Amino acid sequence: MFFRRLPKFIWLFPLKLKSDVEKVFLLFKTSVERQFNRTIKNIQSDWGGEYRRMSTLLTQIGIHHRRVCLYTHQQIGAVKRRHKQIVEVGLSLLSYSKLPQQFWEDPFLTATYIINCLPTPILNQKSPYEIVYRHTPDYHFLKVFGCACWPYLRPYNKHKIDFRSKNYIFIGYSLDHHGYKFLDLATGKVYVSHHVVFDENHFPYKSPNHQSSICPDTPSIVVPFSNTISSLSLTFAGTCAISPSLHIDSPLPASSPTPEPAPQSPVDTAPASPFIPVPHPTNTIPTISNNHLMVTR
Repeated sequence: MFFRRLPKFIWLFPLKLKSDVEKVFLLFKTSVERQFNRTIKNIQSDWGGEYRRMSTLLTQIGIHHRRVCLYTHQQIGAVKRRHKQIVEVGLSLLSYSKLPQQFWEDPFLTATYIINCLPTPILNQKSPYEIVYRHTPDYHFLKVFGCACWPYLRPYNKHKIDFRSKNYIFIGYSLDHHGYKFLDLATGKVYVSHHVVFDENHFPYKSPNHQSSICPDTPSIVVPFSNTISSLSLTFAGTCAISPSLHIDSPLPASSPTPEPAPQSPVDTAPASPFIPVPHPTNTIPTISNNHLMVTR
């Protein structure tokens, strides 16, 4: 973390190894000198292990390395307070969104971005972002961390029939783009887009069933059909496959004459298929077995 005292602005660079601090500092120095047309003249640290290695590098490039006195944290109290604020805000975002701890980098970067945009009375109700970049930040651009979002995915699709939007999780802001970062739960990939629709009241990681299915997870649906067929049971499997089955729950009305079934051949000993008798006003028509889903007269 690099902190400029006067505008209270923070630059945060997550590191995997402390030995990477020299490389990151050189990139930070080049970026600051090119963007703001300013040169870094001195740097102050607590003389930690990662900064001791930088002492020789800072001397070679002409930067004065100031060190605090031992056991005198008050000399870098502003940096300590900012560091504590970033940790508390980042952990709050991570806890509220229920994201796994493996995504710890994104809430801390988001916390840094939000803190830089907050106005402070020390700067006459201006934000550090406004002092550094000389324009007011767009507060309508801020969204709730960890909420559900539906980005426009047409530029990322490889086929024409791919879905143009899916349910993703908002995980922060892109520093290299004027857009949002969102996470794909299925593949673990992170995308950046500016055309996104947010649902700031829904957090996918808070509910165990975060992916909605097209077919409802219902064991069976009974639909009334007619007098002859009392119900039609449709069973839904996990892959939305429908297996119909006919159930005859009530007999035919008493007033309807019931014709006798056709005599079976002595050679054919197989049981007859289920059928529905249909009365005829004059002649008796033998029933015809039909395996189709819809049985008509």
